[in-house]
Amino acid sequence: MPALFQIFIGGVPRPTKASELAFVLESVFGPVCYAGIDVDPEMKYPKGAARVTFNTFKSYAAAMAGRFVQIPHSDNTKRVEIKPYVVNDQMCDNCQGKLCQDRYAPYFCGDVTCLQYYCEICWDRLHYGSGSRAREAHKPFVRMGEQTKQLFRLPHHHHANSNPVANNLPHFL
Repeated sequence: MPALFQIFIGGVPRPTKASELAFVLESVFGPVCYAGIDVDPEMKYPKGAARVTFNTFKSYAAAMAGRFVQIPHSDNTKRVEIKPYVVNDQMCDNCQGKLCQDRYAPYFCGDVTCLQYYCEICWDRLHYGSGSRAREAHKPFVRMGEQTKQLFRLPHHHHANSNPVANNLPHFL
């Protein structure tokens, strides 16, 4: 299943079925084409995490903008966070690898004004060097092993590098 229009949800109540999750997300955000609950391979028991793929960009963007959803659980509901499902082997959506020697893009911007993968150079150009300060507050998501983490400091800003845009940036991230 391609990662396009795909989200990750952690903290899913363990008895939740994929069909139930799909129904909830579809009723809140729009058409879903896939919902899967992560299962521990040894224990054969749900891990409490799920991936959901939307049919349309509009539904995906609505889910990312919503950031949270209420999942029915017993007699209550549980509020769970929606994050982008980030993959390791994605090219930069901006330069398609031309500015980063065809290396995969390490950053995904989960802000609804972006929702794209970026190499370090394109991240800096579009988030700091475009003349607009609107994107400076965006924080990238990265894949770290089996987890997706949001960075509050960019690793490529903490060492001398050949990126002139990054070298001239304030280091307050």
